[in-house]
Amino acid sequence: MTERVAEALSRYRAIRDALDAFHVKAEAALPVALACRRGCSACCSREIHVFDVEAAAIRAALRDVGPPETSAGTTGCPMLDAAGGCRIYAERPLICRSHGLPVKFRQENTLSESRDICPLNEDVGIDPWTAPTAAVLNLEVLNAQLALVNRLYGGDGRRLPISEVVRATGG
Repeated sequence: MTERVAEALSRYRAIRDALDAFHVKAEAALPVALACRRGCSACCSREIHVFDVEAAAIRAALRDVGPPETSAGTTGCPMLDAAGGCRIYAERPLICRSHGLPVKFRQENTLSESRDICPLNEDVGIDPWTAPTAAVLNLEVLNAQLALVNRLYGGDGRRLPISEVVRATGG
């Protein structure tokens, strides 16, 4: 592993850890508990795409837990086990870590701010527009940090389907 790659992975882990810490603080600031939590796989029904630096972390996790057992015709995230749990929960990508939180971002080609949240969390009474500021994740900042670390890693900016990452590791 080159020094640059090691530095990129270290910075990626720092972003991941900061996001996890933000998640804890956000949950404490919200009036009710988030419905999204470990074991919830409601959003895992579609395939996600990850940057090269995230793919490297996933490949390392798969070396520890082994390739997923996938059935022909299955859809969604190949990291789910038969019970719907994430096999690489400790190394799940940033999109998975941020899902469920109230998020803010700019609409493409406009200056207007948008906010969003998982429908399961709307159902328990969390409104992304009235959520405490300390609980709202700025997706633009997170994505910019991730893009910079991915560039340091040597990624070209494209996102890979997670199923391709799995196939490349023998799954």
